[in-house]
Amino acid sequence: MDDTAASENLAASILNSLNSRIAVIDGGGTIRVVNDAWANFARDNGDPDLCATGIGVNYLEATRRAHALGDASAERALAGIEAVIQRARPQFELKYPCHSPTEEKWFLMRVTPLRGDTPGAVIAHIDITGQQAAARTAARTAARAGRRRALAHDQARRSEREQAALDHFTHANGVVYDTVRAEDSLIDRYQALIDAALERRALKVAHDVSGEARRFAQALGRQSASPRDLIRIHTQAMVRQQAGKPTPARLRALGEEGRLLLLEVMGYLAAYYRDLFLADVELQNL
Repeated sequence: MDDTAASENLAASILNSLNSRIAVIDGGGTIRVVNDAWANFARDNGDPDLCATGIGVNYLEATRRAHALGDASAERALAGIEAVIQRARPQFELKYPCHSPTEEKWFLMRVTPLRGDTPGAVIAHIDITGQQAAARTAARTAARAGRRRALAHDQARRSEREQAALDHFTHANGVVYDTVRAEDSLIDRYQALIDAALERRALKVAHDVSGEARRFAQALGRQSASPRDLIRIHTQAMVRQQAGKPTPARLRALGEEGRLLLLEVMGYLAAYYRDLFLADVELQNL
């Protein structure tokens, strides 16, 4: 075997060892060489004798026919291949889908010119299905993280607005601030209230959340608690609830139920102080 034949055999062996589908076309677009991956793919996809995609077929004409039949990416592919053959661009790449009825597949077509003065190009179709799946997974993960951050930000903003509104209410009604500390037993009891509200929402458990919220507000009132004390208890209980990194659905339910519970307990606390005030007025009028 002479050196030329040995070199050609080595080149063919290298091409056939690659998983990517590879064809070499001349300056007019005619296919001159294909590797085993190219031939096997053609046989598996309806061209057993390589009549439409094998050696001697004009790849540019086949691409034009695909465009005429409605292939959305064929026009871009044709323009890119011709630009590479004419040395108008050093390389061309095109990502495209090639799905079957049972499997989703993505490929990257990469076209590079032949070296030296020989007109033509090497066309490689590289399977990037795995990379596409990984990119979609990463995008979904980033989107979920973004939604969680946005939800946490919205909850913080709502808490700030509720705090400002409650401060205004407290000043307007002459309630004294900071008369009780948010002790662990009160936080634990309030956290149990949140759990009951979540179970009632998700599992339809018949918890008497309103009754327990009223009793909790009365317990706060007996200790001369202010709205700020209740806000502190609520905030610390919510922090504990979120410490376990809940799912987005649970986090959303936690924010909604927690906000409703806070307003309900605040209403019962205001009612408790109103009743005390009316009782005091009645005693003064005796």
